[in-house]
Amino acid sequence: MTNPENIKKMLITIFVLPIAVLGIVLLCIGIINRSKSKEVIIRRGLESIQSSRASSGAENLDVGNFSFTEYAKISSRAEKSYILSGERLQTKSPKFGIFRINVGKVMEVEKPKISFYKNNLAVSTACARTAVVNSLSKGVELYGNATLTTEDKRVLTCNELKWNNQDKTLLAEGNCIIRTPNEIIEAEEITTDIELKNFNVISKDKRWLKIAQEAFSMGMGEEK
Repeated sequence: MTNPENIKKMLITIFVLPIAVLGIVLLCIGIINRSKSKEVIIRRGLESIQSSRASSGAENLDVGNFSFTEYAKISSRAEKSYILSGERLQTKSPKFGIFRINVGKVMEVEKPKISFYKNNLAVSTACARTAVVNSLSKGVELYGNATLTTEDKRVLTCNELKWNNQDKTLLAEGNCIIRTPNEIIEAEEITTDIELKNFNVISKDKRWLKIAQEAFSMGMGEEK
């Protein structure tokens, strides 16, 4: 007769041991996934937002301490465009008009920080109290004491700062001030590159100023 103890050991070997091994494997996978950056979560969230923007019933995201990277295609390769991080990101589905038309997802960010890249090197960093991200164009609008600081210590402060991801420019609005070691420029609006080297401004007396890169770097910008 077969020993009951042997039968018990056989059953454990056949059924219990594989289940235990599978459980250990799944636990390890879970630990690895939790240790990964939340950039993966946000990236998938952005893709789902983009693909389902017309669906009013789509689930909204609410993620804390997030970060994600936006890439731009340069020739045949992908380069970093910007890295956006913040204390909290929420997506909402606002409705407008008397017919309550759903216009898609809106991403709101608390205490955003965005680093802009050129040739895969960080050249400037912007921060503000809040931000709104366009999930389709990947444009970013920063609100409340917005500040842009370049690697060579040029500083732009304004009420609002808007990033256009298509033409790679920034639009600063409201109480705009650019500070460099040689200049302080005040304006109502400024359109600039991410390095604060080539820009157009509207002065407080509403006249257009064109600041050329060479003149600006030498502290010789003249009003036209």
